[in-house]
Amino acid sequence: MALFALGAVLATAFVHAFWNLLVKQSENKAAFLYFSVIISIVVFLPVAVLSTPPWVIPDLLPVLAVTGVAETIYMVALTKAYEHGDLSMVYPLARGSPPLFVTLWSVLVAGDYLPPAGYLGIALIVVAIYLTTLPSLSDWWKPIKSLEQVSSRWALLSGLCIATYTLADRQGVRLIDPKIYNLYVYLVMALGFTPYFLLSRYRLTARPTWNANWVGIIGTGIVSISSYMIILWALTVAPVSYVSAIRGTGVIIGAFYGWRLRHERLGAPRALGAALFALGIVSLALGG
Repeated sequence: MALFALGAVLATAFVHAFWNLLVKQSENKAAFLYFSVIISIVVFLPVAVLSTPPWVIPDLLPVLAVTGVAETIYMVALTKAYEHGDLSMVYPLARGSPPLFVTLWSVLVAGDYLPPAGYLGIALIVVAIYLTTLPSLSDWWKPIKSLEQVSSRWALLSGLCIATYTLADRQGVRLIDPKIYNLYVYLVMALGFTPYFLLSRYRLTARPTWNANWVGIIGTGIVSISSYMIILWALTVAPVSYVSAIRGTGVIIGAFYGWRLRHERLGAPRALGAALFALGIVSLALGG
């Protein structure tokens, strides 16, 4: 995997982990997500339209349909997961499971095979993500047992949606310019989430949520669509399994935020996870 692409995707993982922290801390998580999507569209619309004329081809419609459904379910599932569970349990499941789903699909269905170093790198990153969720090495079973909780099942569903729209995005950027595709993704996301939001109880406290979090919402909207643009570009130059694995490292970064910003204990599992993560990155870089 090209070092520049690897570094760019890794940078987006830092951003993603941080705005998930902001969503978790907000009172109305659905409103926070909804407003940030609207901000993303408003900010990126002139950039996309002025740089590349918008156009849609028939082959793109099924891709947008799959992405729209997956993105909408993802937003609903992530909202539900954060309402019922802690960031330390929800985020690793939501971001750590997609690399497995994407790699299995790529190999078993799409027939996209990777060099041995690529598989080794993905495996090391997945193990690193898992270790990061452990309070101690003796609690290796705890994340698996957590699947009994409703929050974990919502988180796993959001991970499955991430894998689904990642695979759809790979096809989408092959059909049209990534900048226009990026805009379309957010448009179908807003189209799918709007009815759910307006018909739910979340709309009742939407205004107070905006008043209390408007700086974070605007910032999230800007960095979210910008980092997604980087992901789409990376999908044009690197295997989808690699991109998905690097995106999942937001879990490691989230643990780093907890250590540096919230003074949480680093612990042996997280230290070992960070080491395996570094080895996984090196393996992906060498794997081509």
